[in-house]
Amino acid sequence: MNTVDKNVIANTITGLTPGTDYYFVLRTWTDPHANNDNKVTSDYSDEATAKTTGISPAGFTVSAISGDTGEDGTPATFTVNLTSEPVGDVAVDVKSSDTTEGTVDKSALIFNSISWAGLQMVTVTGADDYVADGNIPYTVQLVVNTTDTTDSDYDPLNPPDVSVTNVDDETAGFTVSSITQDTAEDLTQGTFTVKLTSEPVGIVAVDVASSDITEGTVDKSALTYDNTDWNINQTVTVTGVNDYVADGDIPYTIQLVVNTTDTTDSDYDPLNPADVAVTNLDFGETAGFSVSAITQDTGEDLTQGTFTVKLTSEPVGVVVVNVTSSDTTEGTVDKSSLTYDNTDWNINQTVTVTGVDDSANDGDIAYTIQLIVNTTDTTDPAYDPLNPADVSVINLDDDGGGGGGAAAGGGGGCFIATAAYGSYSESHVMVLRKFRDNVLFMSAAGTALVEMYYSYSPPVANYIASHGALRTATRIALAPVVGAVKHPGVALISMGLLMGFVVAGAGESLRRRRRK
Repeated sequence: MNTVDKNVIANTITGLTPGTDYYFVLRTWTDPHANNDNKVTSDYSDEATAKTTGISPAGFTVSAISGDTGEDGTPATFTVNLTSEPVGDVAVDVKSSDTTEGTVDKSALIFNSISWAGLQMVTVTGADDYVADGNIPYTVQLVVNTTDTTDSDYDPLNPPDVSVTNVDDETAGFTVSSITQDTAEDLTQGTFTVKLTSEPVGIVAVDVASSDITEGTVDKSALTYDNTDWNINQTVTVTGVNDYVADGDIPYTIQLVVNTTDTTDSDYDPLNPADVAVTNLDFGETAGFSVSAITQDTGEDLTQGTFTVKLTSEPVGVVVVNVTSSDTTEGTVDKSSLTYDNTDWNINQTVTVTGVDDSANDGDIAYTIQLIVNTTDTTDPAYDPLNPADVSVINLDDDGGGGGGAAAGGGGGCFIATAAYGSYSESHVMVLRKFRDNVLFMSAAGTALVEMYYSYSPPVANYIASHGALRTATRIALAPVVGAVKHPGVALISMGLLMGFVVAGAGESLRRRRRK
């Protein structure tokens, strides 16, 4: 109970708690006078309520962050205001505990008696550090600036910091391109590139190797990255290798393996970069045989001819070719088989064919040297079913008569033409031989002309054969003779002119011999 003087119209009640509701009633009375006992007391008034206001203590209201920040630039916000009206300015410094993870949009907040209750917003933005370092926690620190703050109640306070997490957007890994093009056995090259997907905190070393160096090779054995070049493509060049085997287009890979000894970044150490698929295109190799023509026909005078055989591609095993004459009464071979492997497949092996004298006046006889793959001894499946080309040969008769030998006429060598054209089986020589056999030997005069030719032509032919310019001149001289065989009358005149050339040449050859 509180008693007040009747002459006081206001009274202060102390000891009340701020912010609390209180209930009041009033009652009056009059003390008795000295001369009489006239004390008067009133009834209680109706109940009245009153709430004390008081003053809140100094402090800060700091909200939680609206969300995490991100290395992709995702922002987040929080707000700050005061809990009571200051009597001066209140300055609060704002800063990030780790600016490599997040930054703030303002460095300070200022409150006064007008703005103290208003919310001031701070925006925090995530920073990208390019390192695959996971989600990183940090704080936005709020510190009262005691220099700029003029309210002694706020000056010693420490506002709560705001906790934030910066969400990582990098993952340790490799960006490996595909090959620009396939390699080939003609040494065609292809390239690809490699870089990291995030900045390493140490060294990252990657070994580079071909899965099959018989198909393709690489120009470097390792790639090394650090925090200065991690996002720069490094190029690997792959070169095709010619294995000479008809093996078709062969796939292989360029293998990329992290070198765990030289790599010092624990995020990259366990990774396995993607390998690069490549195909080495076959360089037109086809299993087969390269068989030359016979150097010259054989003769019953034991004249020999040769031809060569080699493979067109490297075998994966042994290739054996049987060699036989289709008619051993006309020609024989000096070997019965040819054998090749991966060491000598591209080296010519020579077969010598020797004519056989059958003492019969049977003319020039055609036969072949037969080449047959020996499927029992051959171990390369690509060569096993093949059939090499046979070699055509003619065994020249050396017996008398229309088909006779060199001394008697028919069937023998066309000495000058052979010397000029280089081969007894050359097409121009064959024309002249047919003309000799089918026209000249059909008459006594023609036979006599041929016999005279054989008597004088050998030394001339030898002389022509040893002089390149004279061989050319002789071919020019023989051209009209070859052209005239279709017209026998003209051909006889031409042969007469040729005989004059032969006689003159023989005389010159004899004179040269006498001088020597």
